[in-house]
Amino acid sequence: SDPANFSNRGTDVSWGVGVRGGIEWKAAPWLRFGVAGTPTIHMSNFDRYRGLLAEQGGFDIPATVQAGVAVDVKPNLTLMFDYKHIWFGSIASVGNPTTNFLLGAPFGADNGAGYGVKDMDVVKLGVEWRYSPVVTLRAGYSYNTAPIGSRDADLNIMTLGVVQHHITGGLKYQVTENFDLEFAAMYAPLASVSGSELGAPGRQVEIEMSQFEFTVGMVYRFGNRPSEPSR
Repeated sequence: SDPANFSNRGTDVSWGVGVRGGIEWKAAPWLRFGVAGTPTIHMSNFDRYRGLLAEQGGFDIPATVQAGVAVDVKPNLTLMFDYKHIWFGSIASVGNPTTNFLLGAPFGADNGAGYGVKDMDVVKLGVEWRYSPVVTLRAGYSYNTAPIGSRDADLNIMTLGVVQHHITGGLKYQVTENFDLEFAAMYAPLASVSGSELGAPGRQVEIEMSQFEFTVGMVYRFGNRPSEPSR
């Protein structure tokens, strides 16, 4: 729809604003529930790629809702479960089928090709073990439904967003009464999706990805730390 703003246009910037809200309810000294949500975050268009992304360069951030529970099975051991839903399919440039251009819809049009990403359900399990007054150990596992299917494999060579499993671990070390160091790592095992090359049904395309991430953080608490009630 706009060949001059389709490819090789360098870096572009998008600005937006959104809100997020949530509530946590302590049902018992050992049991907590939480609910949070984010409506769609409306972003300005990527003008340099208005000929590629659907809706003339639109790329809003999808709405989400999540709910979770935390249970203290022991005074120093907490188990957590979390469910999240992400409405990727409501964002045209993300959720439109990649095959739309084969049906006559040009790239960049309102019904132009997206990446075919489906609405996603995510479940997470986590455990936190307060090993000592200064050391806290954490581990977790996350599973999400498949982001894309075989129909959309070809165009997603640009995103490679196919992983479904995430395994995490980390620790917190309390250096002083007010200062903590935190370390975490995430591994997403190799996942792949294959499908027909767009415009050439007899040829197959396979995309794959694995991920590793390492994070270091620091937390500083201003003022005196309140004493925790005895259990």
